[in-house]
Amino acid sequence: MTCTELLDRYDVQRVDLLQIDVEGFDVEILKMFPFARLKPILVKYEHDSLDALQRADAIGLLHGHGDDTFVEGEDTVAILRSGTAAGGGAS
Repeated sequence: MTCTELLDRYDVQRVDLLQIDVEGFDVEILKMFPFARLKPILVKYEHDSLDALQRADAIGLLHGHGDDTFVEGEDTVAILRSGTAAGGGAS
């Protein structure tokens, strides 16, 4: 099941926190998440099992969707920039 199918099945209209910890598959989950539809205020994922290219892809994807990022231990945390619409719909 894809992220979109799961969100549709349960009629999710808003995501405040997206927490990912899937041992190296984190960037693939980020790529599948429908950021154009839902804009989590906070995204947190484990980056220690990602290689440099995967880390750069994840950061680029999040920056492209209006997030600022920082490292916290083994995790990367992304916070939606002020003025970027959260919740459903495009900003």
